[in-house]
Amino acid sequence: MTFRVLIADDSRFARNRVKKGLMWLDVAIEEASTGTEALAACRSFVPHLILLDLNMPEMTGYEVMEALAGDATPPIIVVISAQIQPVAMQRARTLGARAFMQKPLSPAKIESMVANLCAQHAAADQNNGTPAGPTKSSTYTSDELDALGELVNVGMGRAVAALADLLGEFVDLSVPRVDYLPAIVKRWNKQTRDHLVVSQQAFFGDVQGEVVTMYRSADIQKLRALLDAETAEGEDNEIALDVTNILNGACLGSLARQLSARIQYCRPSLIARDISIEELGRRWSEYDEHLAIEISVQINAREFIGDVLVILPPAVEERVRDAVAELMAA
Repeated sequence: MTFRVLIADDSRFARNRVKKGLMWLDVAIEEASTGTEALAACRSFVPHLILLDLNMPEMTGYEVMEALAGDATPPIIVVISAQIQPVAMQRARTLGARAFMQKPLSPAKIESMVANLCAQHAAADQNNGTPAGPTKSSTYTSDELDALGELVNVGMGRAVAALADLLGEFVDLSVPRVDYLPAIVKRWNKQTRDHLVVSQQAFFGDVQGEVVTMYRSADIQKLRALLDAETAEGEDNEIALDVTNILNGACLGSLARQLSARIQYCRPSLIARDISIEELGRRWSEYDEHLAIEISVQINAREFIGDVLVILPPAVEERVRDAVAELMAA
């Protein structure tokens, strides 16, 4: 019987990396880009193995595992995710995950792991046993945009692991969204009227751009409580910048390693406090051609949400495309 593998990841780039590791194996492959699709594929395709991302639209990887927990013969589940926090690994194992592989993925490691599971399945058989495109036209291809989102997702996975270790709280990530900056600001305008605290950190070198981190003004007090910091009112800005430095530093460091690029950056600076989305959009009126990768950071236990934007100007498009192409071909 052919060994059936379901690859469940919202990133086409990540799915292609997994498929590259499976290309020499005698396996049947099905793909899912959302949690809902993954659960449906489990009923129709009936995989022996699921390679499962945790951060997916519609249903998270955790929710998929919970839905499969009651099955009489559940598939083997291997979690593949940028969420490298110990609490995430423990939660996944509690829900039935057999193993945990950290992004960025190595096709060679995937091949080795799946080949071993195939061999176990074959032996059991012998013994009769049971074993998002942007809103405006872009010269980036959909695969390149997907890859950019995944690169930032991996970088932010490392960043929130560092933040979770500092805070002693589980920190969750949204699915990355890649779009042009005006479209993101327009969507924010429809979703919230909250005022924001905004920091900016430029980076330069082989690739240049900026990372913008935003918190709701009301959440600054939550940051103070999370850090158990005793500060005067005027020092709240420093708390926001300290957290921003942790997120941005780890994210940019990971991006540089993945792109094999030299990137330098300075300490972030506060560019606005208690600013509306509308006013922020006016300040960015000259950024029409800037691409942005957006990820939300959430601490559910404290109802804290922050947004991180990695903004890339048109001038770096060729360099970014070349770097992504090399990575996709690796």
